[in-house]
Amino acid sequence: MTLKITLLQPPPREIKQSHDANAYPSLGLGYLAAYLEREGFDNILVIDGRMENITPADTVKDIVEFKPDILGITAKTHEISHAAEIAEKIKAVLPETIIIIGGCHITAEPTSTLKRYLSFDYGIISEGERPLLEICNRVKSNKELLNIPGIAYRKKSEIILNPQLPFMEDLDSLPFPAWHLFRKRRHSYMVFGSRGCPYNCLFCMRVMGQTPRLRSAENIIAEIDWLVKEFQIVAFDFEDETFGLKKDIAFKICDLLIERGYHKRLIWTANLRANLTDEKLLIKMKEAGCVRVAIGVESGNPEILKVIGKGISIEQIKNAFSLTRKVGIESVALMILGHPNENYSSAIDTIRLATKLNATSISIGIMVPYPGTEIRKLALEGKGGYKLLSSDWDDYDKYLGNALELENLTRKQLERLQIWGYLRFYLFNFRFYDLFQFVKNHFNEAILLTKKLFGKLKV
Repeated sequence: MTLKITLLQPPPREIKQSHDANAYPSLGLGYLAAYLEREGFDNILVIDGRMENITPADTVKDIVEFKPDILGITAKTHEISHAAEIAEKIKAVLPETIIIIGGCHITAEPTSTLKRYLSFDYGIISEGERPLLEICNRVKSNKELLNIPGIAYRKKSEIILNPQLPFMEDLDSLPFPAWHLFRKRRHSYMVFGSRGCPYNCLFCMRVMGQTPRLRSAENIIAEIDWLVKEFQIVAFDFEDETFGLKKDIAFKICDLLIERGYHKRLIWTANLRANLTDEKLLIKMKEAGCVRVAIGVESGNPEILKVIGKGISIEQIKNAFSLTRKVGIESVALMILGHPNENYSSAIDTIRLATKLNATSISIGIMVPYPGTEIRKLALEGKGGYKLLSSDWDDYDKYLGNALELENLTRKQLERLQIWGYLRFYLFNFRFYDLFQFVKNHFNEAILLTKKLFGKLKV
């Protein structure tokens, strides 16, 4: 039996979710496809809806035409209902297709997800490579699927959660992502060097675990060699939660990039933590071709930083951005409004710090009580000054959502502060052209948020 497998990242439902469009192909789907291919499953259709920007109708059409035996879908929380709608349409035409849901939402909410969305036959919890391979092997051999570790399934009205597999330790053993299966090839790809995060931010689920597992520098560079040869890349993005978690590996990666001459032909970006950022590392990264780093600031209020467990100080934040300017690397400051017991004063602290840092660019989101996080627990219990506004997963979007407000700050006040944060950042730093470009690049979202604020549209 030749098994036909489709792997899907759903496209945005409509224009209001255009900020979900990706410039990069899905790293998760790339690894799943490669893992299956290595084990002999070579009839795989990958549809990366968020990168390809195709319509839901075309997505369904393509899947139906392919007629897969297994459809694997990955979805974040605000995408889960849309993923289920697509699955329902597939089931209506291809009732024998086994539909599996994976990703962070099903990992956090396996029972409620399978109870609510009957179009999903199975859920894969956490890392998907091994459970998905086992499902494919058993379907191919016509064996039952019920006792596979790492999955959830429906048994009449009961949801069964099988024991989870331990996380994979040897990440060097993974094949490189199967980018050749993606319909649109870009000259820029994501590369990951680790899975897992050792920190304890209240707003993060840590879906890949709390103990970091790192690839070797040699294995990462072998992937860069492969990307250059096979896909003629000109850029890549380190997708790690924190580049430089282990400085020796970070420096070795940079040294190997320089040794191969990639610093003269490739540019790359990475994520850093303020408390792990130092001048020596930034200089080495720039020498190796790094052009931009993103740093999670989250709040400009020192007490809020302590409450959320960020593990950094205002001084460390200021120092990190000062060093990026000194070294000559672009920077992105990542902010959140709506922390536990946030009030107008602490939110303004964040906006003022964003302005003072004057990073190359900023991203200001509004807190979302994502399943599996401590923020979610606080919101459900009415603690932290939180008021949960919605149980509709579509609203769990940090830019255009409507999931949460605080006793001290209504939703509209949070949204107005979000807009003011962007305006103040650009205007107070006399960056008028950058403001124009920002509005141009985010025009649809700006119009939707403005209409929402004035009550003319429910987003």
